[in-house]
Amino acid sequence: MRTLQDFVVGLVRMGLLAAGVLYAVDVLVDYLSLGEHRRPEFDPSRRVLSTWRLSVWAGVAAADLTAKMIRPLLNTLSEASADVGEWAMTRRHAQVTTRHP
Repeated sequence: MRTLQDFVVGLVRMGLLAAGVLYAVDVLVDYLSLGEHRRPEFDPSRRVLSTWRLSVWAGVAAADLTAKMIRPLLNTLSEASADVGEWAMTRRHAQVTTRHP
């Protein structure tokens, strides 16, 4: 009895994982192909498909918002990394010249 229950729970988990991966791939493909220009669509006669499309649209909108918010942070980190690199090279050069006059 216990092994059958574990098997069913495992199947449910695998199904949820597969649905999550399918959703993530669908969002990524739509984001890369359409970007933020996708419009939400709802067809009352096809409720399940329309719900899926609306959820993918929400995921694309969230991915676009995240990308817009992260871009300035990455630019700041890149500039800071360059400044640290310059500081390290200057410090290394100063250490080498003080050791060998």
